Amino acid sequence: MVAMEADPPPGYQLLDEISDGDAFRLMRFKKLQLQLLILHWRIPDRIVTNGRCTFTGEEMLTVCLSKTATVLSWTQLCKDTFGGDPRQWSPGFKWFINHLFVTFYHKISGHSIEMWLGELDNSNKLS
Repeated sequence: MVAMEADPPPGYQLLDEISDGDAFRLMRFKKLQLQLLILHWRIPDRIVTNGRCTFTGEEMLTVCLSKTATVLSWTQLCKDTFGGDPRQWSPGFKWFINHLFVTFYHKISGHSIEMWLGELDNSNKLS
């Protein structure tokens, strides 16, 4: 099975290509904050979706944050800002939401203490 490359957008493939003003207008974050999000949200360098489209991690972050931060449709985002085929972004957006949910479920579920219960028992034995 060969992965399809997403149509390259006319701009904003890389964080270096976007101004701080456009980053904040489109994604509600400054460029430095976006670079930290890539690191802390553990966005991989290369993403292949179930739809067999390949995206860069920066591309995935910028487009998906823009989708959630603006009222623009996929057609408007692709045509006017990022390029590519809007149909390729549906599985990309699903990947993005699923990645955040799976990676950080323990933090948002209210059950994060359960991860440490075994370690608490071990530390009690050491005391």
